[in-house]
Amino acid sequence: MLLPREFFESLNDGDEYLTILMKRDDFNEIPKNSVNKMVVNTVRKNNKVFETDPTHIALSKKSRDAKKELRNYEFKINYK
Repeated sequence: MLLPREFFESLNDGDEYLTILMKRDDFNEIPKNSVNKMVVNTVRKNNKVFETDPTHIALSKKSRDAKKELRNYEFKINYK
């Protein structure tokens, strides 16, 4: 499996890459020769506590807003 730095250094200008969400069990079914071409950037775990945790709620909102702003900016640059 590639490291994130290796992956991003291998990209050429204009290359597209995917961010995919899937359950661990589904990931484990992917053939190893395909997994070796992937980068696992983040592993997260769902936790019901987060639904009512005010700190998590506030940080999630800030993160969503920042990601949305970044995505919109990149779209504007890439598709002008």
